[in-house]
Amino acid sequence: MKNNVTLSDIAKKIGVSQVTVSKALSGKSGVSRELRNKIVKTADEMGYTITRASKKKTGKTQCSVGVIASERFLRDKEAFYWKLYQELAIVFSKERINSLLEVVTTEAESCKEEPNLLMQGKIDALIILGAFDTEYLFMLNNSCNVPLLSVDSLYYEIDGDAVIIDNMAGGYKMTEYLLGLGHKKIGYVGSLNNTPSIDDRYMGYCKALILNGITPCEEWHIADRDNDKSVKDPEDFSLPAADKMPTAFFCNCDYVAQLFIEKLKMSGYKVPEDVSVVGFDNYVPRMKAQLGLTTYEVDLTEVAAMTASKVRKIMGISRGKYTTSVVRGRIIERESAKGITS
Repeated sequence: MKNNVTLSDIAKKIGVSQVTVSKALSGKSGVSRELRNKIVKTADEMGYTITRASKKKTGKTQCSVGVIASERFLRDKEAFYWKLYQELAIVFSKERINSLLEVVTTEAESCKEEPNLLMQGKIDALIILGAFDTEYLFMLNNSCNVPLLSVDSLYYEIDGDAVIIDNMAGGYKMTEYLLGLGHKKIGYVGSLNNTPSIDDRYMGYCKALILNGITPCEEWHIADRDNDKSVKDPEDFSLPAADKMPTAFFCNCDYVAQLFIEKLKMSGYKVPEDVSVVGFDNYVPRMKAQLGLTTYEVDLTEVAAMTASKVRKIMGISRGKYTTSVVRGRIIERESAKGITS
């Protein structure tokens, strides 16, 4: 049904030009966040439905989405976020959504420089892929004039929707899995305050231990990052003393798990005979074939499909409430973990 409310009607009610209303509703630059929100709210209250001209026979609207990711997570050409962006690009192409990737350099992130994709004003929405520093997120939230959507991380600093993996539940399930194998001394490998996903997986780990009457021990917690937030080399991991060594470890991701297994072997431990190790993601491109890693599989295709669906929804004008969608995973059992007897 055709909507009788026009841009001119909205402009007259607020007291601005029709051009300003058009820019605000289409996500273009040149309108302050406060005025944009006022225009969106007024248009919504008046029953105006936004439309876009570039529709094809499929009936789907063509739109352009920017994707930003931090340089520190993309240095390896086979990094997890390259794989995730690839899945996003494939699904977006099928959904007639143009996607543009911008790698935010460490310097740009530190100086809180606005992404080029935003300054060019050619995108309808911006996807934040993975982790960024808090101050950079505040800058994005204050300066971005298009809808924001975070993927793989839930940010309290961002006014926008999110698509995340069930990191806390996954951490809980992987720890419960080790408990089910008879392990009571279970360590966690992952530096906190680096990414929301690492923190959430740690919280799931702690929850599983506590609910089973086990107090998490600081000596069981092993850092996996250097001060520059890059993953340590295997020889730089610090293990607990032999008399306080856990019988199992939950690593925050498969890449770290693989490096940690190397450290254990360097130190004379056999996996899984002496120490069991499990990971998260089910993604290590160069995983060694002689030892299969028990892990928590993440369906990246589902993450991409859910993200595309949210992109379509945020192209509308009503932004009263933001939503978070969670993608469930499943445990993949391989040879890196085994049961023990009390």
